[in-house]
Amino acid sequence: MLWDQHDGAVKTNWADIGFQAQAEMLALLRRHGWNQSLPLVVGETNCGPEAMDVCSSLNRALVYRLYIADALRSGTVLLVMPAVWGYASCTPDGLVCGGGDGDTAWLQPELVLTPTTVLRQPSWYAHRLIAANWGDRVLGVTPNRSTDPNDPTGILDVLAMATESGESVRIHVTHARATSRTLDLTVDFGAGSAACDGAIQAEVVWGSNVSAYNTLDKPTTVVPTVMAVTVRGGVATVSLPPNSLSVFTLPKCRDERPSLSDSIGER
Repeated sequence: MLWDQHDGAVKTNWADIGFQAQAEMLALLRRHGWNQSLPLVVGETNCGPEAMDVCSSLNRALVYRLYIADALRSGTVLLVMPAVWGYASCTPDGLVCGGGDGDTAWLQPELVLTPTTVLRQPSWYAHRLIAANWGDRVLGVTPNRSTDPNDPTGILDVLAMATESGESVRIHVTHARATSRTLDLTVDFGAGSAACDGAIQAEVVWGSNVSAYNTLDKPTTVVPTVMAVTVRGGVATVSLPPNSLSVFTLPKCRDERPSLSDSIGER
């Protein structure tokens, strides 16, 4: 079954709204005999008709990361398709021409292609970070998401995945807020195991303005950077920039594998 989300990627809280609607739809189907365990492919998570400061910016990068987290936790979604595209520029100065109808609608490129360069957008960098730091099993996180009571789009989300070997946990933190903050994550690898003390590196895509995206004149407005994460006594401390996706791997220092009851909690 394909769930056409269409224009469901304009604001960071729209992923939650979309999945609430999907849950209601599945409940209705199951009351009428539907029993397939993974029925959904979430497609066409378009962003539009908006401009690139919404649909190719940090905003879009954070929205899609939240879609992935919701899909993994739902237990009913097999695949999420982002509906973000590469465009050939239609003028020498790199103007993006929009959708196939030739006007400026549906401007949501991850890549802008010109005869001399490939311009990567924040959403492209976010996809690369997520794919390069994927795990084999989703772990429990308590709490996995918190929101700003004064701003429904202000979201803090922590996704944890164990690798198949059980030797590490991969952490993805989405901080869809306009201010920085420090987050302590308490990591439980199970009896007799702990995260290694020390400093590790996190890759981060972030910006002071959630509408930031890259142009031919300023191609590095938003690019991945590296920051330090400190681990001490099983607690990882990470400084979260505003409007950021942070990804890092916590190795363990003993032999036991993470169990299904592993948890990562916000302190």
